[in-house]
Parts: sequence; C-alpha cells; structure tokens
Amino acid sequence: KFFKQKFKEFNKKIFFILSIILFPNIVLLLLPYPIYDGMRLFLWAIPYLCIIPGLTIYYFIENYKNFNSKFFITIFLILFSFLLFNFIQLTPYQYTYLNLFAGKNEYKYKKFENDYWGTSTAELIKNSSFKDKEKMNFAICGMNDDLVKKLFKQKGYYGIKIVDPDMANYIIMTNRATELRKNTNKSKKNLTNCFNKYKGKDIFTVKRQGLVLSSIRKINNF
Repeated sequence: KFFKQKFKEFNKKIFFILSIILFPNIVLLLLPYPIYDGMRLFLWAIPYLCIIPGLTIYYFIENYKNFNSKFFITIFLILFSFLLFNFIQLTPYQYTYLNLFAGKNEYKYKKFENDYWGTSTAELIKNSSFKDKEKMNFAICGMNDDLVKKLFKQKGYYGIKIVDPDMANYIIMTNRATELRKNTNKSKKNLTNCFNKYKGKDIFTVKRQGLVLSSIRKINNF
C-alpha cells in the first residue's frame, strides 16, 4: 500500500524488473553452453538487484518513527559498517571474492579465482626487487603476457626472458584455473590452479586480508 501510493503502476514496474533479472538466467539454464569466467557475466544485473533493497531502505526512512523501522535501520547500519570496512581493506581490488562463510581467507584461493583479471600484477612487479637484474627466465600463469613484459621493462628488468614453465626459474601468477596435466580424453579435464600447480617459494606477493592475490615464485623444476 505504501509503495502504490508513492509510485504509479508499482506492481507492473516490479514485475518488469524481476523479468529483466530472471529471463537471462532462465535462458542460461536452457542453453547447453557453459558459463565461463564466473561473475563478470552477471555484473549487468547489479543495478536491478539494488532496486529492491533500495526500496526497502526508502521505506524505513519514510517510516522512521515506527519501532520496526528503527530496529532494521540499526541492523542495516551495523552491516553496512562491516561491508565498508571490508571494502576499504580490499582497496583497490574490491571485486575480489572473499565470502565470509567460505572458510579462512588464506585458503580461499582453492575455491575461487580471486584476481581473475590480474589487476594486482602492477603492484606485484612494482614491489619486486631482484638483486640480479641480468638474465632471468620467467614463466607466466593466469596473467596477460604482454602486460607482464611491459611492467617488467618499466621496472628496469630488461634481461627477463619469458619461457615455458619447464625452463623457468621463476613464475609470476594469479590463482587462475589451469589443467594439472594433459589428458588424452578431451572431454575430461583435470583442473587445478596456478598456485597449486607450480610448487616453490613465494618471493614477492600481493595480499589482501591474508589472501594471496598474485605471486612471484621461485619454482622447483624436476
């Protein structure tokens, strides 16, 4: 009743918004094609998903004298403060997926592709400091090759050579999903992530809330 008085044809508008959200998801369920790269395919839905809680907050503000509204606004402010604190700690990697209920942060690299855009690459290379700036063989996993080469040159590492992991001394990587080993059966893939696939000692890392987003690792080749 409150919203019908405030907005013309409120029910129709809500139905339209829900249709926009549901229709693409129903299509995805019916199509045989797999979803790749996770959340970025659904970012378009964020403005629509914000409308419903936005209306709820608007209702509480307009009816602030009501006890229930005061109670829920208090709960909202507590939760918002927590999210804001989390937002600041993740700066500038707010898209990093760190679900509170998914276990300890340091082990979440096994569950999600946290820095799947590789945006921490610049910070990682900027903070690296190799004593020997001569020839070093580097492998890359989960990052853009051209970007890595460009950032290394900007840092002054002109002697770095990008090679296959079997020939590398170091590897620069995020925890992107990758094949553990080649499989003769093309329909089945034995997947892992870059951090688990290439063993060794982390020399430089970019971390947020205890989670390693990207790493330069001295790898063990056998």
